[in-house]
Amino acid sequence: MYMCEQMLHRRMEIISTFEFMKELNPQDLIEKASELFPDVGINSFSKLLPYFKIQKLKKNDIYIDFNEKSYKIALVWEGLLRTIYVKNGEEITAGFFSENSLVASYRFLVFQEPGNYQIKSCEDCVLLETDNRELFNMYQMDPNLAMWGRKLINREFAHTLDRLESHILDSPEERYEKLLKENKSIFNRVPQKQIASYLGITPVSLSRIRARKLNR
Repeated sequence: MYMCEQMLHRRMEIISTFEFMKELNPQDLIEKASELFPDVGINSFSKLLPYFKIQKLKKNDIYIDFNEKSYKIALVWEGLLRTIYVKNGEEITAGFFSENSLVASYRFLVFQEPGNYQIKSCEDCVLLETDNRELFNMYQMDPNLAMWGRKLINREFAHTLDRLESHILDSPEERYEKLLKENKSIFNRVPQKQIASYLGITPVSLSRIRARKLNR
């Protein structure tokens, strides 16, 4: 009985996914994935389509909560999310996930340890979501997808290392310039307080940096 329920649930998820594909061309999805990871190949990514489902979030929805054991991993098709830590009652923005980013609790996926952070939507979002356990099964059958999984984790590690080095070596103004270059639109999408928190400075300092840039 339980197995039948699982099969029915899986079938409904697949139907839901293909309903969504009527709005988003499957070929567009495959080509976008191939652009993000060109070494994997279209044929390998096409095998993943049945395992993805659409997940829609409203602004300020919690996608992954504090200490949640989450196997979810999703491509941000539309929208913006942020990673939040809380210290002494104050929110600290540790990162952003915008379009074409892959959002997940990487600590749990790699170490099986829940993260002491929250991932929350900054605006309405459309995500293409799957379960990492499904992906792991696919890795066993397709070496290209296994390589993609390794690259995914390596990319996240490199991003974390870059951010750590930037906070150690760069001035606040240099961190501001990097964010402006990498994700200019974010300055119009979230409150300045969240951007200041991400840069490791106060909102007042951020305002001063922006004022200096405007006066040059």
